[in-house]
Amino acid sequence: MVIRRKDEDRSFNMGTHIPYILIILIILSILSGLAYGWKIALDVFLYGIACGLIAFVGFIPIAGPVIYWLAISVFINPLVSLPPLIQLMVFILGLINAVFYTIISIIVVWLLFFD
Repeated sequence: MVIRRKDEDRSFNMGTHIPYILIILIILSILSGLAYGWKIALDVFLYGIACGLIAFVGFIPIAGPVIYWLAISVFINPLVSLPPLIQLMVFILGLINAVFYTIISIIVVWLLFFD
């Protein structure tokens, strides 16, 4: 993705962190499956996918992580019955994604309007 016309390096890619997040989520699911049972592992994986999809609201500059926090707290957390530590870890993983997307959106807006 080229943001500016004068960019020589065309290696800027916004989605390079997504495979790493999925790997962390899969490892967390397997470990929770070994500790608590495979139904919990499936729940952790599905909860992580839901958190990852809702994290895309992070593209709304500044308000994205707040919207993520509210959406997960109000809509998703009441539906999920996971061990609290695992639920917190997956929630924080999605929050990091939302913050990362917010930083990307701020940089893109800055470069589009002020460069």
